[in-house]
Amino acid sequence: MITCPICQSENEVGFTECILCGAPLPTEEETNAEAAPSLQTPEEVVAPSAPAQAPSPPLPLEPSPLASGPTPAQAGPAMTVPPPSLMQDSSHLLSSLPTSSSGSSTPHSAMDPIVSTQPAPIYEQSHLPTPEEIPQTTRSPEHTVPTSQAEIPAQPVIPPSGTLCLIVYFERRPAYYLPVIYDEILIGRTDPASNAYPDMDVTPFDPELAISRKHCYLYREGEEYFIYPISNSGTQVNQEMIDIGTKKRLHEGDVIILSGRLAIRFTRIQ
Repeated sequence: MITCPICQSENEVGFTECILCGAPLPTEEETNAEAAPSLQTPEEVVAPSAPAQAPSPPLPLEPSPLASGPTPAQAGPAMTVPPPSLMQDSSHLLSSLPTSSSGSSTPHSAMDPIVSTQPAPIYEQSHLPTPEEIPQTTRSPEHTVPTSQAEIPAQPVIPPSGTLCLIVYFERRPAYYLPVIYDEILIGRTDPASNAYPDMDVTPFDPELAISRKHCYLYREGEEYFIYPISNSGTQVNQEMIDIGTKKRLHEGDVIILSGRLAIRFTRIQ
């Protein structure tokens, strides 16, 4: 079996195109070459390195003179206590300090807290509205926030035979059909916050949110259809990357690949 690189579907050996999305399939030789492990050449084989030399034992550390402290000979002169006759009463020094408003002579330093005698102001408590008081706003249906992951129908609705469609392939099967009945179709992801409401919403098929909200346009000119990318997230037609702002004509059977992970086939129902 050969796995399609676009929609990951299994195809029989010998098929050149995927039976689901129509993308070109790799040959059996290419598949086997990718699966085979690479063999190292003799030049690439690196000889084992010699075992590391055992570390030498650490040298004994000499005691530091700073850790042991100064010797008595290096120490400075010892402090002596003055005799009681030289110690004078210092009460006369406190008398020169300014007294406080209460009459006490306790000195104040710069680190003492300043206590205000004024009463603290009383602030009115702000009223917080209750949930019942908050006005309830209604949303219109088109502005309702969608769920994070919409449900993917198990059996998509297939349009009648002969209808030109965009078919989204997800998890190895056709998951969504969009009939091409308008002259202009915006493809992307729905996001009310950025006012993005594409005609073809691929949010259910993009769990990693890699596709842009407004990714590309499909539009018609006369009897021809074109793809026009407006995002730099990556738009590919078959094996060709399409630059942003460049239109590419589509033919029935072409596969559009968004962000390198979602395949959309432009075809007519048989």
